[in-house]
Amino acid sequence: SLVPMLLPQRVADDHGVSQRSIGGNAQDTFSRGGYFAEHLTANLCVLSINTAVYSKRHKSNDPFGQFKWLRSVMKELRAGASAAGAASGQRRAIIVGHIPPVIDHYKFESLWEASYVRSYLEIVSTNSDLIAGQLFAHMHTPMIRLLPSQFGALPVFIAGGVSPVFENNPSFRVWRYSGSQLLD
Repeated sequence: SLVPMLLPQRVADDHGVSQRSIGGNAQDTFSRGGYFAEHLTANLCVLSINTAVYSKRHKSNDPFGQFKWLRSVMKELRAGASAAGAASGQRRAIIVGHIPPVIDHYKFESLWEASYVRSYLEIVSTNSDLIAGQLFAHMHTPMIRLLPSQFGALPVFIAGGVSPVFENNPSFRVWRYSGSQLLD
């Protein structure tokens, strides 16, 4: 489990987070492909995906089996939510990554290979009820983008840069969560 690295044990204990990760062994998936899943609370987990492999430079159907893994994690969340019932609350995930699946606002080109965008959109639109938020970076400007979905638009929050290197105003954002909800 990567929980000790992500959360001080006291915080994990306070939120009732077990040391069991979802989506397989987090250290294995991180070592194999740079992605992992961990619980923040009993009903909320973070899915950290390796988005560098989705750039237009890579050509593979499913780099490191990450889409297959993401689908299985969503299936596991849905099964856990069904088994737990309404009493324990809905189980959800926050998806985090570096490069967002959007069009660059400088060159107006997709940052991901088109086939990867389609795969990701299929996963998140099918499982939109399980996603508490999508947090990305890379673009050096804080913004919100909307991804198309058959169930409506899916917001993607993009963090600004923490340095003024690209003539941007440095910024950071603190995200709060409670239960299975991303609050702000």
